This record gives sequence, structure tokens and C-alpha cells, in this order.
Amino acid sequence: MNKIKWNRAFLGGLLAGLIINLSEFITNGVVLANQWEVAMKALGRSMSSSALISFAILGFMSGFAIVLLYAKLAMVCPASASVQSAWYRDGFS
Repeated sequence: MNKIKWNRAFLGGLLAGLIINLSEFITNGVVLANQWEVAMKALGRSMSSSALISFAILGFMSGFAIVLLYAKLAMVCPASASVQSAWYRDGFS
């Protein structure tokens, strides 16, 4: 595998970004909503819609970065080694 398959990388990045944004929504918008409201009132601020849009865009950008990092690592690994073993080897060394 010498080239990144950009169609798959794009779709994988979208999926990863969607998962990131959904988990952030569940964590911050449902589970911790009351605590965020109290904290924002204590600071005298409110969450604007532009900030929420920025967080969503950052979630998708993080998803793309993760998928591209995975694709690059898969290109560097020898054909006989699995990508997962390379993740463990590079991540824990």
C-alpha cells in the first residue's frame, strides 16, 4: 500500500468526527449539562452558537487527523506486520 485512498480516508474521517461529536454531545450536553450551566453562570458567560459550531468543526478535524495518522502508519508498516501491532509498538515505545 503506497498511496492513501482519499475517498476512504474522507469517509473514515467523517465517521470518526461524527463519533467524536456524538460522544461530546452526550457527555457535555446531557450528562454534564447542569454542571456546565452552573459553571457558566458563575463566570458570568454563556455558550454562543458560534462556539458550538467551532467545537463541532474541531471534532471533525480531529476525526480526519486520526484517520490520516492511521493511514500513514499503515503505509509505513511492513506488509507482514499487522497495523494494530504497529500501533501498540509505536504507541508504547
